[in-house]
Amino acid sequence: MRKLNAQGYGIAGSGLELDLVYNPQGPSLPPDSEILTKEYKQVLAHYDVFFNRLLTISNMPINRFRHQLERDDLLNGYMDMLRSRFTEKNLSKVMCRTLLSVSWDGHVFDCDFNQMLDLPLGGGKQAIHLSELIDLPLANRPIAVDAHCFGCTAGSGSSCSGALTN
Repeated sequence: MRKLNAQGYGIAGSGLELDLVYNPQGPSLPPDSEILTKEYKQVLAHYDVFFNRLLTISNMPINRFRHQLERDDLLNGYMDMLRSRFTEKNLSKVMCRTLLSVSWDGHVFDCDFNQMLDLPLGGGKQAIHLSELIDLPLANRPIAVDAHCFGCTAGSGSSCSGALTN
């Protein structure tokens, strides 16, 4: 990171952004992103390392992380925690409402996580190819949802751009 800082990345006023991403280890939600950002900036400044933003994201209970939770008999507890920390105001800001995820072969999904789970756009029965979108109305479209979606709506929320609320 020092080399990036030396080129201006992460330096206030340079116009060159350098963001860090934090996601917790294990079955917990990330701490408040504003507090964590201040702490990280303070500690890393001692090492002459600077950045613009610290994005916090939640671990989604899918694929490898889900298997780890199942192996350690923690899946039900983690899912209960995500459900109990559901925050309705996050619903308007989740990435699946404004972004699409496109696979390497051109198939479209509501989000990266649905892509990883092979859940087609809008919960359809088969994947839709990018070339088919020209004829599809995307405004107010249904969004494929499943239990993993609580990971985006729990607590401060989570998306590619970090916490949704603080």
